[in-house]
Amino acid sequence: SNDILAYVIGKLGLLDRTRMRDTAWKYAKYYTIWEGLRDEFEVTTRWEIMNTKTEYLQQNMRFFVEVLHSKKGERLEWIIIYLITGELLLSIYNAVLMVPH
Repeated sequence: SNDILAYVIGKLGLLDRTRMRDTAWKYAKYYTIWEGLRDEFEVTTRWEIMNTKTEYLQQNMRFFVEVLHSKKGERLEWIIIYLITGELLLSIYNAVLMVPH
């Protein structure tokens, strides 16, 4: 998701001032207005805050995915332990029945 966001920002050039000045505006006064609006709406600051929040969410998601994998792995380990125990009990039972009296 972060790759998509970075791609969109890069493609739109929201944070690239030189590209916008050179390619997007036919007249320099519009570029000046655009720069003023960027400053007025604090685009760069808001972008940094949004990026920080997104990174925080990504870290939390990674943590929760790791916890889920760990719980699943632990459950599978217990299933294997129960199966081995059952196999041992059956082997012992069969061994006791095979002993001649």
